Amino acid sequence: MCPVAIGEGTGTVQQVPRKRCGAAKGGHPAVSSPQKSALSLTFPRRVADYPPEGERMRTGRRTLHELMPETEDDAVDEPAAPGWFAVTRGAAFFVGGVTLLNLLGETRFPHFNANTFWLDLAPLPKPATRGFLALTAVLLLLFSFFPRATTILRRLAALCTLGLLGVASWNVWRFYHHASGLQTATEMPVPFTLHVAGCLAVIVPGLLAAGWERSNFFKDFLIGTLTVGTCLAGLPLAQFVSLGKTDDRCAADAVVVFADAAEAGKSPNALADQVRAACALYRDGKAHKVVLAGRGESSEETQNTMRRVAIEQKIPEGDLLLSSAVIEMDASVAATAKLLEDQKLAKVLVAAPFYQLPRIKLCCQRAGLDVHTVPVHDQVRLQELRPSLVHEAVALWLCYLQPVLM
Repeated sequence: MCPVAIGEGTGTVQQVPRKRCGAAKGGHPAVSSPQKSALSLTFPRRVADYPPEGERMRTGRRTLHELMPETEDDAVDEPAAPGWFAVTRGAAFFVGGVTLLNLLGETRFPHFNANTFWLDLAPLPKPATRGFLALTAVLLLLFSFFPRATTILRRLAALCTLGLLGVASWNVWRFYHHASGLQTATEMPVPFTLHVAGCLAVIVPGLLAAGWERSNFFKDFLIGTLTVGTCLAGLPLAQFVSLGKTDDRCAADAVVVFADAAEAGKSPNALADQVRAACALYRDGKAHKVVLAGRGESSEETQNTMRRVAIEQKIPEGDLLLSSAVIEMDASVAATAKLLEDQKLAKVLVAAPFYQLPRIKLCCQRAGLDVHTVPVHDQVRLQELRPSLVHEAVALWLCYLQPVLM
């Protein structure tokens, strides 16, 4: 074995020559010439505090096979979003969309007030009310589509939603505080704001909960769609029970009967009951004029039928007013509003079945009429009213969507 020496600062290993270093294998003498025997093993210098190349490869580089097990384990450990979180997102989408729809209706119809059909934010001024509702609606829509939004946006949305929930609770308390002075068709009146407060209460937990990294798209989409569909079907029903069942009769200048020719053809007794209810209000001194407004393809025939029933109820012909016969509800309300304006009749009562009153009140408010509703009690079983309820629910949503469709 020949000794070797490492040269300082050169990074080379050299064999130290001797006069005789023993014989190599096979009996041949070892080469003693420095030029021929020197074995140069040159390698790069090692920089201070820098890991060797082997260590760099072990710490800085990993193969895909080494990374996959760790990633899969982490994905399994992450909790998935529960089903109720998709319910909150669906409710947020519904509340945000309806809020923007009401605000759009205010811009299209100068006389329309969204507070009557959604939330009453009085005594806030109109610009502040619209700004707050628009901000809340946009934040709720963002949450419904992007639930992993930044914490600041979710906290701001939760704060605005809690504010609306407080306003809705105040409206509910104020309604029941004055409910003793209302004549209602049900023993327990239910304000529409209570349904809005229920929707807002469903949204708040989702806004306050932490975001989940994993989610099942198809499950969330199915649950969210079912939630939105339930809300879409529930809003007309809630208004039928709330606005339609509330009897706020008072002293007025006139009472109006809006009759649909198609409904009158199916149930003539219902049309006669509607006219008799208006005549009863006239005899009780609640109104000084009776206005008959028919709509549909045979609207003129329907108006003549209502006129005969009113004359049978001992109503003077001088106090009977006939509105223009038209086909659509909006046109009928507009013609009636013009007639009332010409006759200088400002305060108006409307006598109609409970399921027609929400749409009639919405159309009248857009036309600039401040009406008070009086539900007419139908002598019909609920099973027989199902087709009429479905038809009126679809018509009410089309009326809501009118600012977008027009």
